[in-house]
Amino acid sequence: MTSHAAASPRAPPRIYIPVRAKFGIAAFAALCWMLFSVLVSRPWLDSLAAETHWLFALFAITFIAYVPGFMNTFLTVSLLLDRRPERKQPEAYPGVTVLIAAYQEEAAIVGTLESIARDSYPDPLEVLVLNDGSTDGTADVAANAIERLAFPRDAQVRVVDFEVNRGKSAVSALSRLVELSFRPAEYPRRWRAQSSSATAAKTSSPVPRSGTISTESPR
Repeated sequence: MTSHAAASPRAPPRIYIPVRAKFGIAAFAALCWMLFSVLVSRPWLDSLAAETHWLFALFAITFIAYVPGFMNTFLTVSLLLDRRPERKQPEAYPGVTVLIAAYQEEAAIVGTLESIARDSYPDPLEVLVLNDGSTDGTADVAANAIERLAFPRDAQVRVVDFEVNRGKSAVSALSRLVELSFRPAEYPRRWRAQSSSATAAKTSSPVPRSGTISTESPR
């Protein structure tokens, strides 16, 4: 006899109310509550007006009872109606390029790469460590860490070693030329970028990427 596990009951679909409709319902409920508050507060308003002045009584009760009641009712109804649609898992994620601009980051670059290695991004990931003319061991330490760390299966991680310090924005822009210089199967672990013209001369077929994330190694 073949036994089959009982299928778990499917949760009923949640009713999603559009934002404009939720706003209208919450505002209507808050307005109704405020009108009710005005009606039941008439004895209190008359009593306070007899002791002081009707303008003072109206001002005091408005900001003690009417306005807070309106705001609290609006907030409560809004939260009760907040039923966001369930997040749908996409079939595939876009490829992403992470740019790490590093200058004199020998002591911190490993931590940055370890953080990326722990990521579970499921689709193509390219990580470029842009060594911006560092005179310490940033490039060597980064290259050793890339060899040692276990990055996601579809990740391409390498060091782009610029000889001259240009600044974060400059190396990030030049890295686009580096990105166009190699097919995915040809990625070296470390590449020395001597000049923008030399880099452009090496350009071959582009590597498609849908997103770029620029970051700095923490000091």
